[in-house]
Amino acid sequence: MWRMLVGANAGEGGLIGTALLYKSTDFQTWNFSNRLHENPTTGMWECPDLFPVRIKGRKGLNASAVGKGVLHVLKVSLDLNKHDYYSVGNYLTETDTYKPLIAEIDTGIGLRYDYGKYYASKTFFDPIRQRRIVYGWTNESTSTMDDVAKGWAGLQSIPRIVYLDQRANTSLIQWPIEEVQTLRRKKITVKDVNLEGGEVARLMDVSGVQLDIEVAFKIPDVKQGSTPTELIAESGPSICSQKGASMRGMYGPFGLLVLASNDLTEQTAVYFYFVFTKKDGWKTLVCSDQSRSTVSMNLTPDKTTYGSYVRVYDDEKLLKLRLLVDHSVVETFAQGGRTVITTRVYPKFAQSKNARVFLFNNGSETVNVDSATVWNMATVRFVDFGQ
Repeated sequence: MWRMLVGANAGEGGLIGTALLYKSTDFQTWNFSNRLHENPTTGMWECPDLFPVRIKGRKGLNASAVGKGVLHVLKVSLDLNKHDYYSVGNYLTETDTYKPLIAEIDTGIGLRYDYGKYYASKTFFDPIRQRRIVYGWTNESTSTMDDVAKGWAGLQSIPRIVYLDQRANTSLIQWPIEEVQTLRRKKITVKDVNLEGGEVARLMDVSGVQLDIEVAFKIPDVKQGSTPTELIAESGPSICSQKGASMRGMYGPFGLLVLASNDLTEQTAVYFYFVFTKKDGWKTLVCSDQSRSTVSMNLTPDKTTYGSYVRVYDDEKLLKLRLLVDHSVVETFAQGGRTVITTRVYPKFAQSKNARVFLFNNGSETVNVDSATVWNMATVRFVDFGQ
């Protein structure tokens, strides 16, 4: 028996988002069965994806896996805001329906794959390496008129492995597939760098628009409050969008400036920022600020700061970022892929060898960079398998 999901909407005003389940015995004739799942306030669902994940371990599973030790992920793309939402739950084979583990963070109102420009994603199972891989549409941050003028729009993200977070089984981990590392070339590493409050330090001998960057900061001596999944889903994106990299806090913002000009008039800031509340204590945001990404007067780009909270545990000593910079694309993976952000930026001057990388700390307290490693990346070689 073959099963297929079709995204749809229903109800008055089309506000009920739903995934329609169809079945076939010959892969040609499909018959409607039932609604796999729905959410009453989310509008049109596009590109639904239901797949199994192991409760323990990182290996992927074939789409038909069910039973003990298996949970399911239901992901949909919301036409209302062009973001991909998911939840973790159970696929009920008796009724061919899906039930999230936590109703408050159901698909469409909870967690996102990516807190930036990432839409219409799809996963597949790689049986050779036993992994599930996801890739998504990274749409533009410029206007339709800008896209028409340059003659193209949109691209696919770097493929990522995806698996259940072993420390929080209601969320996923995403990480670039290991094949990306075969493109690494020139390597520069710095270690044990103290950044005073307000300091900006250029990484010497580093430039370019094709980079793989890994940086680790020592976590300030503060106790992290718990970061429930609901908090990541609900308030993290709005806080990042309200606060850019130029603000001043006690701990942060601190992080990286990429695709930056020498005079810093152009820069894309990716950073951590510690937020304190009397109720919840310290929590960590990871954000990507596009507000100063270009000085071009010929474009009308999105200048939003994207991001959300990232879960950090008390036994962790480092805050880690991995950035994949590829011309107009900056993909950010925080704390091993617990929170992911993709942004599109279009610098006018910070291009080719004129694109610099800086470490920065806009907080009032000193931050220690445990290590920062940058690889210049080769260009992907395309192979025509039809020949």
